[in-house]
Amino acid sequence: MLGSYDLETQAVSLDLDPRWLELVAEVQDRRVELRDSFLRGFPVAEKYGDNAVASADVVEVVDDSLEMFLLQLAGTPLPERLQSFPERLGTRRAGQGVPESLLLEGVRTNFAVLWEAFKQAAGEAESELLVAQVETLIGLVEQQVSRVQRAYLTESQRLSQDTRRTIDHALARFITGDLLSQSELTLLAEALGAPSDGELWVALLSPSGVPLERLLAPWRASLSWQGVFVLLSPDHAQPDLPAEARGVITRHPAPLDRLPALVREMTRLTTPLQHSGVAYLDDLVLHSAHASAAGHFDDPASVLGRDFFEIREVEQTRLRETLRAFAETGTVGGAAALLFCHRNTVVTRMRRVEALTGYNPLVPRQLAILAVFLGLW
Repeated sequence: MLGSYDLETQAVSLDLDPRWLELVAEVQDRRVELRDSFLRGFPVAEKYGDNAVASADVVEVVDDSLEMFLLQLAGTPLPERLQSFPERLGTRRAGQGVPESLLLEGVRTNFAVLWEAFKQAAGEAESELLVAQVETLIGLVEQQVSRVQRAYLTESQRLSQDTRRTIDHALARFITGDLLSQSELTLLAEALGAPSDGELWVALLSPSGVPLERLLAPWRASLSWQGVFVLLSPDHAQPDLPAEARGVITRHPAPLDRLPALVREMTRLTTPLQHSGVAYLDDLVLHSAHASAAGHFDDPASVLGRDFFEIREVEQTRLRETLRAFAETGTVGGAAALLFCHRNTVVTRMRRVEALTGYNPLVPRQLAILAVFLGLW
């Protein structure tokens, strides 16, 4: 005869054959042995890490779990402290940051130990009695697993929402120039997955034209800010950007303490984000410098001379590409690799620029002037 589960008393109604109750009593007498067996089969330090869950916590959970299962299998209503045990367990482990898969593995390992004890107690003589209860026993453990899992997911979602609100609030204050306390800065850094003295990729991207999920997915944190999204990531490699994205990104990761200034500068340079695609911040700085220079000098030839602007347009383009490649890589060899040409070709073109403008691209100050007035972004 198969049993049933009473939702109100949380007792399992089984065929209360005296032989079955004797089996339950025999297994109850071995609870300490069963706990030790569980700990051997589920090494806590290896599974949870040294500090995530205290060993006393695990022992308490195993003892309560075994007591709960055995009372239910004996058809005995649970005491009040055990009636909410699955929910308390799921909530506690979520707060401790235990992965869901490990939590459920622990619950099932506990039941596997209990099942093995019943098999040993029943032996061949009472094996039919145990087989008759298999479906009920499996149903019981799956119900407990379901309750633990629901509680875990509910608490994880609550913690995620609370953390998200805390991060958003800290980010918003940080970006607007508020000084964060060391604890707030540490919390913000930890939430972003970076040490407080670490570096982050920073981007301002427009939400238009790209599904929001695709836009935000590669990034660790995002904050809606003045019609765009501030996106942050501590990854070593630049996060993927959708082809349709529009906005600005740092060319290299930047220190966390530079975030407020970076966001303000990005906002100033990209408002109202009319350029297409995603631009690097340093390119926009050059663009801004070029526009500013154009406002003060009616004709760049007044600085660079007229010779450069009187050669054929195709040669102007080739020389600009060479200067841009050299500015991006910092070496002749790097520029040659970027342009798929010989190093001597790069040197020849740079000498040609010096001959036409009077400015030597190998001198950083003079290269900066060329970059501004020739629009090398």
